[in-house]
Amino acid sequence: MRKILIKKETIENLYFTQKLSLNQISKILKISNCTVESRLKEFGFKLRNKWEAKKLIDQSGKNNSSYIDGRCSKKYYCECGNEICYKNFRYGQGKCLCCSSQINSYFNLGKNKTEEQKKQLSLSFGGNGIPYSQNEYPKEFYYIRESIRRRDKYKCQNCGMTEKEHLIVWGKRLTIHHIDYNKKNCKNNNLISVCFLCNIQANSKRTYWQEFYTKIISQAVS
Repeated sequence: MRKILIKKETIENLYFTQKLSLNQISKILKISNCTVESRLKEFGFKLRNKWEAKKLIDQSGKNNSSYIDGRCSKKYYCECGNEICYKNFRYGQGKCLCCSSQINSYFNLGKNKTEEQKKQLSLSFGGNGIPYSQNEYPKEFYYIRESIRRRDKYKCQNCGMTEKEHLIVWGKRLTIHHIDYNKKNCKNNNLISVCFLCNIQANSKRTYWQEFYTKIISQAVS
């Protein structure tokens, strides 16, 4: 069988410069996927793994398989029947604003609690009834959080999610993150408002995130 000749520069341009898939390249060159793969290996090129290939696929807008008549046909709903956004369905509570507000009201989220309520909450979680006595955060931290959210205009300082959106998706207010990771350091320039996901993200590569948030706070204060 005669071997199909393909120039190295051609397949390199299609696969790495234009970032086309094996299937797309096979259609352009009119050869099989296996032939494309074997030629890439012959030329010493490293193939993309499944995760790298998946990131190159644009599934937004018209490229989405559920896209019909200018919008995505797939919808997501709360238990009560009200429509919710995908972010809420995938990452949040999966509840509409009305149901989410009822939950927040039940737990008294975002409101100042009386000393008796704090005592009952402490006891319900196995504490001794003395608020903050077994907490690694100092008591002053709980009184300064609102001023930090207000300073940051009730937005995550990384992704921009508002507190209203955060209450709907996560059922709680924006998190206050300690930039230097010292939970005892409650100075204003060491605290910043972030969403739940951004706060989790900051637990890795701590040096990077400390420099990143320090820069944001220095610009905000100056």
